[in-house]
Amino acid sequence: MANFCPNCAAPLDADARFCPSCRASVGVAGALASELKGSLRAGVRSVVSEAGQSVPPSVWASALQIYWLLVGCVALLLGVPVLAVGGGVLSAGSSLSSGLISGGAQAERVLLLGFLLFLTGVFDICLSTVLVYGLLTLKNWTYGVFMVWLPVKVVLGIVTYLAKPSLGEASNATTPFVLIFIIALLVALNIGALVLEFLLVRRARTAMAEA
Repeated sequence: MANFCPNCAAPLDADARFCPSCRASVGVAGALASELKGSLRAGVRSVVSEAGQSVPPSVWASALQIYWLLVGCVALLLGVPVLAVGGGVLSAGSSLSSGLISGGAQAERVLLLGFLLFLTGVFDICLSTVLVYGLLTLKNWTYGVFMVWLPVKVVLGIVTYLAKPSLGEASNATTPFVLIFIIALLVALNIGALVLEFLLVRRARTAMAEA
């Protein structure tokens, strides 16, 4: 038993269980509570100090590459039904009066869009899986693979956007502002993610070369 209260430092009797001044428990339960409080405070300080440490750029880059892996899964899942729709319309005898990109037959455009979505999905899934592994394990070849993936990703994105079907007779209709805003926001987020990942991979290049 303590001779003084650990809470207010008041003198205690040898068999006291509570402090006569502040009524704090000073027995075994009080000692355990004090020990628990000290452990919790030390744990919180440890978590805070670890959170302040910098995360390696390769880890952030791998997180962004996982995002592109998920985008590739979505593109693949969208590309399969779009291919089926385009192929079905063509087999039903749709008009093939003009070119793929110049705004002619909608069935051609749908079929091309489905193929590009499917190709983009397969490309992103395969290359992103390799890049996530390389970034997390700091493989020396990761930077070269990334510099192949990045321009191909940009080109596929641009071609996919150009290949989207036109609205035909409904092209004169006003596009809702909300839809324009969402599309612009998604484009800006994707461009920002690509630029940020490029900078992170450049920063992690030295660590990958030394590994």
